[in-house]
Amino acid sequence: MSRELKLLKSLFSRYYRYAEFTTDFPRDLPRREIALQLLENEAMVRHLSFNSIEDLRKYVVKNVPSHLYYSTAYYENPGVDDMDQKGWLGAELVFDIDVDHIPTPCKEEHDRWICENCGEAGRGSKPEKCPKCGGSKFRQISWICDKCLEVAREEALKVIEVLDSDFGVSPHEVYICFSGHRGFHIHVDTDVIRELSQDARREIADYMRLIGLRIDKFFTKRGKRTYSRLMITSSGIPGRLARSLYEKVIEVGTQVAREVELVLEGKKETISRKGIKLIEKLLPEVLPSIRCEIDEKVLIDTHRLIRFPNSLHGKTGLKVTPLTVSELERFSIEKAIVFRKGSLRVRLHDAPPKLFDMNLGNCVGRVLDLPMYVAIYLICRKVATLEE
Repeated sequence: MSRELKLLKSLFSRYYRYAEFTTDFPRDLPRREIALQLLENEAMVRHLSFNSIEDLRKYVVKNVPSHLYYSTAYYENPGVDDMDQKGWLGAELVFDIDVDHIPTPCKEEHDRWICENCGEAGRGSKPEKCPKCGGSKFRQISWICDKCLEVAREEALKVIEVLDSDFGVSPHEVYICFSGHRGFHIHVDTDVIRELSQDARREIADYMRLIGLRIDKFFTKRGKRTYSRLMITSSGIPGRLARSLYEKVIEVGTQVAREVELVLEGKKETISRKGIKLIEKLLPEVLPSIRCEIDEKVLIDTHRLIRFPNSLHGKTGLKVTPLTVSELERFSIEKAIVFRKGSLRVRLHDAPPKLFDMNLGNCVGRVLDLPMYVAIYLICRKVATLEE
């Protein structure tokens, strides 16, 4: 075992001795499957079951995980290996917001990809195919940054707003976690939600992502007149779309724009063909502001494993941090830092231009004394090694 792995194992084990696991969430622990990836050899261990938080704690202190998960599903027999024999009882609804799947300009500054076939490399998110050899297998090197987290935070707040306004799910009924890397998880766990089928969950995913949205559905033709359903006071998608359009229309400032403005305000019932054309022109600009960038696969999966609240993310050393809505609104990565005390001397083999509050752009190849949490992050990413 390497010195770096021994250090991580010691630190993670010590953390889990006192980790703030609670019975509030996930609820009904004995009905959940627990899974983990071992820190020592990266082996995946599935189909575990524990009757209490303390039993779970004892296990992870001894069998130190790099990643700790629980099933969003409730089971009669969560510890059984055969999924068909577990006895599915229902499942939470989980909205996974991951900036890895959201285009952000800052990725060109700090993320890189390397083709595993020919070694070609580039900045930003990996392409579908290598521009040099046409290969499709890449190693993605991604880093945390404040800009990425801000995008993910805004998306998470958007999901919470839509749940409240369009589905009647109060912010008090959601459970929020920072993922420990570049995103957030939003859990909804009510009696009605638990019973939703995969098809029902897919409909929610499509609704959130505006899949199949047709602008002509918001207009009704009666004789020679066309009436609009888009008003800033409307509920659901028509209202959110109208409010976003309204901000853009005011900026246009033409006579047609003034007509659309009156329609959106509800002061004019009918809309001209030119008004509809203007809305269609502005649509690509406004849709991103109301579309929720969520991972559909996670949402529809009724057997999903998700990160355990207050566990550690093995690729960052950061905490999977429970948050209230108000805490999400003012979220800072500082809240997820665990290993604050002390420093480590490491040799840096790779790094982004900036990490947390440190500029590391010209430090690759050097030996540095770094704050503990920065060094642990880099060791977890396997781009720093310990020095004497």
